[in-house]
Amino acid sequence: MLEFIEWRQIDAQNHYLRARNLSNEQEIDTDIHVEEIDDGLKITYAKRLKRKTLVKIEPYAQGAILIIADDYSGLSMAERKRHSAEVDRSLESWGRELYRYFRHWKHGSWFPPFRWYTRYLWLKMKPTARRVAYMLIVITLFEMVVFLGVVGFFVL
Repeated sequence: MLEFIEWRQIDAQNHYLRARNLSNEQEIDTDIHVEEIDDGLKITYAKRLKRKTLVKIEPYAQGAILIIADDYSGLSMAERKRHSAEVDRSLESWGRELYRYFRHWKHGSWFPPFRWYTRYLWLKMKPTARRVAYMLIVITLFEMVVFLGVVGFFVL
């Protein structure tokens, strides 16, 4: 849900981020500090309503659970209400898309063309381009199935 405009690494833990958040149509322009913690990452934002994001990985019976939590503390309730349009509503979408990505990677990573397509094309696309590409792939597969069905009908 982020369209990256600029990403610049300042040093090992500090970065500059300029992006457009598609979930709330806000532009993000901030420095971020990324710090490794025991079970994940803590991302702190310099100039945002959102103060930090915690990304944790916890063990689970069938593998692991990824937990992503945003922290908006540090402002009064009145100040938070005034800036409510800046709230990032994409965490649920992030979770769904990460789950889909890891599930597809688990099933398709054995196939070299899939790995190449995912790494060098799919991940570099903007979110809107991914949606269009997905629709084109589905439509093309449907057309191929219909075409083969029609050809099979007339041949048999």
